Amino acid sequence: MLKGLLPPAEYVVVEMDRVFADQMFVYKNPEHDLRQNVSWCPLFNPLFRASTLLYTELRNERFNVQNTEGWALLPMPPVISPLETEWSEKDAALLQQLTAVQEKFGSRLVLVLFPVKSRISPPAMRWKVARFAKELNVPWLDFNAQIPPEEEIRFSDAVHMQSNFAMRAAATIRREAERLYREKNYSNSGQGK
Repeated sequence: MLKGLLPPAEYVVVEMDRVFADQMFVYKNPEHDLRQNVSWCPLFNPLFRASTLLYTELRNERFNVQNTEGWALLPMPPVISPLETEWSEKDAALLQQLTAVQEKFGSRLVLVLFPVKSRISPPAMRWKVARFAKELNVPWLDFNAQIPPEEEIRFSDAVHMQSNFAMRAAATIRREAERLYREKNYSNSGQGK
C-alpha cells in the first residue's frame, strides 16, 4: 500500500508469523518437512501461494468467507516477557511502516499469529506481537492460544492450513476485527501510542 502496489484497505491483516519468520525464535523448515512426506517438485510446490491457488482451482474447491463459520475464540492468555527478547531496529522500522499505513490510509490493523501444527506460538513472538499491538493501539489474535484445543485444524503442508480451515481463520479474523474495533477504543490513525 505504501508503495502504491495495492489499493488502500479499510482493514489490514498483518500475518505476524511471516514478519518474524527469519528470527531465531521461529523455527520453520517446510522444505525439509515436505521432502519427508512427498516427492519434491519446486514448480508445483504448495509453499508457493500461486501454486496453492491453482491446486485449489484444479480440485474445484469454492469457498466464501461470508458463508464460512469462524471459530469461537478463547480469551487471550497473558503474555510473558522472555528475558532474551529485545526490541530491534527491524522492529522499530516495521512499527514505523505500520504507523504510516494507519496515518496515510486510515486502515484498521489487525495483527495475527496463525495456527501452526504444534498449536503453540513461541513466547518471544507473542511478546513482540503484543508490544506491536500496544504501540499501534490495535487488536491482535493468537490463534494457537485462542482456538480451543479440541477444534480440529488440518494442514496441507508443513505450514499452511487446508483451504476450508484457512477460510475459517479468515471468517474469524473478519468477525473479530469488526467486533473489536466496534467495542474497543482502537486507533486507525496511527496516534494510539
